[in-house]
Amino acid sequence: MTELQAPPSGGTPSGASGPEGSRDGNWLAPTPPGRGAAPPRVRRRASWRLWAVAVVLAGAAGFLLYKGIGTSLDYYVTVRQALADKTKLAGRTFRLKGIVQPGTVHHQGDIVDFTVAEGRDRIAVENIGEPPQLFQVGIPVIVQGTFVGSTFVSHEVIVDHTGNYLPSRDGPLPKGTSATGVAQR
Repeated sequence: MTELQAPPSGGTPSGASGPEGSRDGNWLAPTPPGRGAAPPRVRRRASWRLWAVAVVLAGAAGFLLYKGIGTSLDYYVTVRQALADKTKLAGRTFRLKGIVQPGTVHHQGDIVDFTVAEGRDRIAVENIGEPPQLFQVGIPVIVQGTFVGSTFVSHEVIVDHTGNYLPSRDGPLPKGTSATGVAQR
């Protein structure tokens, strides 16, 4: 192959248009192997690294998000779940939800013993400390503590209730209102 050289005057060959000049001063000359612009592999390598870092960061963020949501979704364990996983939960602090059973609440100084149930499943609870004022028989509670033998030893009682509160009223409700105080049509 013959290489074409630029005219000595430094201008473009007659009728040719293009860049001001090439790196080696040759105008329409084919670039010999091993010469010319940097290979695009350098950019690809850097681009690959950026993608790898992005994937790792996205994976880490996804994992943290999954664990955070998973923890918040497993806010408590039901009585049935606790009995099924009792060996796995032994020695671990967790929250247990159940309904306080009638005839099982006994106060002994700073300790309150009671039983929580879910259906036919029951767990004896020993709470250290005074339960909240809303604590009573027949309501759902969440107790935080751990299994000690077959008893759940708790140090916190949370009354699980709805957000519907009724104002205290003496006498019948006014006509046209419901028990929640909202006007009926």
